[in-house]
Amino acid sequence: MFVRNYAESVRSGIDPDLRERQQQHWRHLELAKKAEELADYFEWTEQYSGIANFYMRFLRPVGELQELHRKEAELLRQRAGRVPVSVVRISRQDKRGDRKGLRKLSAFIQLMNYFMLDWISDTTDDSAIALLAEIAFPEDDIDPEQVRKLLQPSTKGGRKGRRALAAKKS
Repeated sequence: MFVRNYAESVRSGIDPDLRERQQQHWRHLELAKKAEELADYFEWTEQYSGIANFYMRFLRPVGELQELHRKEAELLRQRAGRVPVSVVRISRQDKRGDRKGLRKLSAFIQLMNYFMLDWISDTTDDSAIALLAEIAFPEDDIDPEQVRKLLQPSTKGGRKGRRALAAKKS
């Protein structure tokens, strides 16, 4: 049911989950920057014994606070990771001939494929995905060959096995 609802929301051509994950990514990076600024502040306060003594008396030594915030910034940057990308390929076309709703169908098939590869099997089962797609979208007649075609890479780089975010060889 979740996959169908997600596929329905992709019908507009926008991945709804992507925006939320991108906002969370940028929020973690902003928090890391603020933690780094706090660490710089505590480094600055080491020069002034009055301020440093205040923090040592009521909290911790300034060096420990500086180290704490540097570690916090590092952890937040790790948590942010790479900029999120969409989990589904969203086509510019939503219809072919007299068939409409191809975007949602394609999103459903891709999401079911990811789910099955992660949780159930090591290989793609086109017939099982076609059956689930027919159950989720009874108005569409889907066969395993259509599933296979939808899951094939659609770009030259994808067909060669290269990934857009793969690590570059040095």
